[in-house]
Amino acid sequence: MEKLLDTPVSAITPEKAEYTPDIQRVDVKSIENEDSRTFGCEWMAKQMADRCGLTDFLSQLTDNHRIAQLMLAEIICRMSHPSSEAESSRRMSCESSLCEILGLLKYPTHKELYAAARHLYAHKTEIETFLGGDVKSMLI
Repeated sequence: MEKLLDTPVSAITPEKAEYTPDIQRVDVKSIENEDSRTFGCEWMAKQMADRCGLTDFLSQLTDNHRIAQLMLAEIICRMSHPSSEAESSRRMSCESSLCEILGLLKYPTHKELYAAARHLYAHKTEIETFLGGDVKSMLI
């Protein structure tokens, strides 16, 4: 997946000499949308998790790559749309682009999300200590 945020503005802005506007009329009532999904909050939360090292930290807590991804998915789901594991599973399969952002090849079931939540709870103190140290280092 491309990291568009890391692309310099000059790379995506056309040169003024080459730019020719292409203005077309569009009947907005004729526009149809299929399979729209939320993206912004999920993408921002993933970027924050990567930047503070949480993604790597969660990977170190388990040897199972899918469980590590699901733990991160649980955290991001709770940040973007606080709800139960059943609702999070439904939302990821129907409304959110989180699975695509995390590279999950199949939508997680609510049972898989419960398992990930149990892993998170088992490492609650370690995660809180890690995040607390990261926040303190940002403030100093």
